[in-house]
Amino acid sequence: MGIWAGVSASALGIGPLFGAVVNDSLGWPWIFLLNVPLGALAWLVTRLILPRPGPARVRKRIDPVGVLLSAIALVGLVLAVNQSSSGGWSSPPS
Repeated sequence: MGIWAGVSASALGIGPLFGAVVNDSLGWPWIFLLNVPLGALAWLVTRLILPRPGPARVRKRIDPVGVLLSAIALVGLVLAVNQSSSGGWSSPPS
């Protein structure tokens, strides 16, 4: 987790800096053109470094009650965040 956090923090600082350099020197359309070779390079490095997964042994079943409850909770959370902008978190429901 420490490596993941370190790489994420580095990307958070390097990404906008790299984007600004590309934007100033080449122009903003180049930001989109750089995504394809960078994505291909990331895919290639991932294929070379990560081991191939073995065959799945156990087939797990989907929990329909859990899926339904998760969907209801997600809808409630999205609705609460959406409605909080007009009334605030501490206002009673209208």
